[in-house]
Parts: sequence; structure tokens; C-alpha cells
Amino acid sequence: LVVTLLAGVILVKLHQFDLRDRTHVVIDTNKMKPIAPAGRSGVSIIPLFSDGAEDVRIEFWEPNAAITLDLPSGGEFFVISGTASEGADSLEKWSWLRLPPGASLDATAGPDGCKLWVKTDHLTHIDMSRYEKM
Repeated sequence: LVVTLLAGVILVKLHQFDLRDRTHVVIDTNKMKPIAPAGRSGVSIIPLFSDGAEDVRIEFWEPNAAITLDLPSGGEFFVISGTASEGADSLEKWSWLRLPPGASLDATAGPDGCKLWVKTDHLTHIDMSRYEKM
């Protein structure tokens, strides 16, 4: 669910948090300078949260960059701005891509680059039994 407000956008992912996790994080990403992660050409990131069960960040993909990423524990990608393609999928602003554990991301940024919210390393930690009663 994406809610657009006059002041911004809220991405709501139902059941995205472990009920025992009460870590509160507030980050003004407008005041942070992206960093280049080792071994990821064409990518810069703003780290948001990491705790061993998940890694959350904003990624900036340079124009036309080829992006590959192994996802042993799965990953989710939400396009904030720009465009990209992954396989047969065209990703535009507000697109969301979820890849299962063991998948690999093989994407190409669009001609103007791409800014994404990215969450990895979390899909093997989901307790699926809580969804069986829904």
C-alpha cells in the first residue's frame, strides 16, 4: 500500500516487523551523503538499519548501470524515483519487487538512474505460521 500525501509518501508493508522488535529509528536522509559499497560498481547507499536479521538502505543506481546482487535471504526493492528493469519487469516510480531467498537481482538502471528503498536478508526469518490463520 502506498499513500501519497502533500508532504511525502508512506510505504506501508503489513506484517513487516517481528512483533518482538521495538527498535525505533529516525533518520533524515536529506542530511546524509551516500557512500559507495565495496564491490558494487554504479551503486551508492544510505544505510538505514541493520541488525543481523535484516539490512535496510536507500540505494542510488547510476544511469544505465548494470546491477547484480545475490540474495541468499531474499530482497525487496521499492522504486522512489527513476526507472530500472529486472528480467521482463519494468520498474517505475512506486514499483515494488520482491525476490525470494536464493534469487539473484540482475537489473539495469534507466537512463536517469534509479533511487530505491531496499530491504535484504530478512525473508528466511519470517514465521509463516502467523499467516496461516488469515
